[in-house]
Amino acid sequence: MWILFLCKKTARRSDGAKGPDLIGRESQRECIGQSHYPYAFAENVAGMATYGEGRDDTILRQKHLWQRREKGMKKRRLLSVVLLMIAVLVMSLNAQAAVKINKKKAVLIKGQSVALKITGTKDKVKWSTNKKKVATVTQKGVVKAKAKGSATISAKVGKKNYKCKIKVETPKINKNSAVLNVGQKLTLKMAGNTQKVKWSSADTDIASVTQKGVVTAKSSGKVKITAAIAKKKYSCKITVKNPITSVTLDKTVLLLDKGSQTVLQASYLPFDTTDPTTVTWSSSNSKVATVSNGIVGGLSAGEAVITAKIGTKSASCMVQVNETYGSVTGNITYYYNSYKGNVADSGSYVFLFPEDGSAKNKYTTLSIYDASSDLTNYNIYSAKVDGSGYYTINNIPTGRYRAVLISYKTSGEEWFDAYNDDLSDAPQSFYEEIASYFSNCAGHETAMSLAQSISFRKWTVKDVSIATNMTQTLSYDFGITYI
Repeated sequence: MWILFLCKKTARRSDGAKGPDLIGRESQRECIGQSHYPYAFAENVAGMATYGEGRDDTILRQKHLWQRREKGMKKRRLLSVVLLMIAVLVMSLNAQAAVKINKKKAVLIKGQSVALKITGTKDKVKWSTNKKKVATVTQKGVVKAKAKGSATISAKVGKKNYKCKIKVETPKINKNSAVLNVGQKLTLKMAGNTQKVKWSSADTDIASVTQKGVVTAKSSGKVKITAAIAKKKYSCKITVKNPITSVTLDKTVLLLDKGSQTVLQASYLPFDTTDPTTVTWSSSNSKVATVSNGIVGGLSAGEAVITAKIGTKSASCMVQVNETYGSVTGNITYYYNSYKGNVADSGSYVFLFPEDGSAKNKYTTLSIYDASSDLTNYNIYSAKVDGSGYYTINNIPTGRYRAVLISYKTSGEEWFDAYNDDLSDAPQSFYEEIASYFSNCAGHETAMSLAQSISFRKWTVKDVSIATNMTQTLSYDFGITYI
């Protein structure tokens, strides 16, 4: 068996035609030494044509086969080169991307720290900051926030720098404390902050808070609302009050007789209020009606508003005081002689002045002769004693009065002791003394006018109370006359 090699070398065949030579084993080294790439094939010598024309077809087929295979080899070599270049590029990129910093930006609160790291290398890392007043960094990459602002932290590895932008914030809650009433809302905010805030309440039964910082007061008490930013906490102390919302009185209109009393009762809502519950009472006209601890008293005819105030809430009652009336009657006498004894002091005068001063100086020319006149417009009530010695005054408003009784039949020695030398009149001081007994009720001018008209007559002053629908008795005996 022969082993033959096909060489790319073109030689002149024995017949003069061009084409590949078939060479024997002895030519193998020459072909290989010429850097050719032979393709070996074996063939049974018996099956091959003799060297010559009969072998042209076989050699041609081998040539075409060799050419196709040579083209495939070129393509494979080109593909191998491209793949090798891509692999080198990928390896280079992977080698560069392997070194990186764990954070490229971070937001810190003043006082907080964060650890920066360089991964993908065992080379020495040199850390630095561009603003030490804002943020510092150790050579282990620990960054500490110092003051509000922005800073850049750099990590140098060889000739390459890796940077992280640090923003330092100083958050502040808009309220440190607040007072709310039950049902009220308050929005808390964190100023100077861009980070996520987590809101919470220490007692949601007293006050709740949404994640938007909206606080709702639910029941009276104190509670702390907390805003958490990272590991920092900010708080607001909330005091929830349950104030009085309404005050009512058991009566809104009250009819009261002069001189009588009644009780008003005040109530409030809610019953569990946190406000003081002391009731402050007042009257719009204390001359008509007074009030103390809810006890209303009618003093004179008219209208007054009684008010009960608890905290900032109040309620009122309209009080109408109706005038009530009574009467006074009596017998005025004097001692006539031992034979007749006490007899009627007919023609005597009776005047009643209210002790509340309502008649003061209303009738400044009053005299004893006005006793039979209607003086009620001046709040003065009077009568003249009849021939039997009796008098009666009706429709006297209830209350206390100062009664001045003046005798018609008797005279007193005081006037004669005080008269002037010419007997014309007593000195002014004499009348001043008389007037002083009832001037606080009648007024000084009225009292002086009446005192002067009394002149030498006997007189006396008595206190009397007029009750509703009652008749009081006021009698008096003047005794013997001086002259």
